[in-house]
Amino acid sequence: MVIGVAFVIALALVLVARGLYDRPAHRYNTAYEACWYAAAVGALSTGATAAQASCNSPSGDLPGVGHLLSTRPYPAGFGHGTVIFIAAQEPGRGVEGLAYVKGEPPPFDSCVLHLDGPWWQLALENISSMSCPRGFTFQPGP
Repeated sequence: MVIGVAFVIALALVLVARGLYDRPAHRYNTAYEACWYAAAVGALSTGATAAQASCNSPSGDLPGVGHLLSTRPYPAGFGHGTVIFIAAQEPGRGVEGLAYVKGEPPPFDSCVLHLDGPWWQLALENISSMSCPRGFTFQPGP
């Protein structure tokens, strides 16, 4: 009986430790979601690819994400679309940043983490292990 209880406690500790370990090292703060939404809608409506000033931030900065290299809007019809806010990009490793995805699958060939609603965090792929950073999953292409 004592061995069974000790086993259950040890298993619970292992599961909690693994859950803590699998968390992303840096997750974007969704408190800025209203600002992100305004920036995404603006990019989809104008087709602007340059990072615009948003929410009282300097041009090129997105609160909660940081400095943006570019913005990639992909309108896909009424109520659908994707905007990728790129904070970092490296050949062969993909992009790092934030994606607004409405009515579409998450960005493919990317390391993704679903934040909430239409928001996905993107991370650079780890070249040495050909894997995504802790807490992210690889979204294969079509």
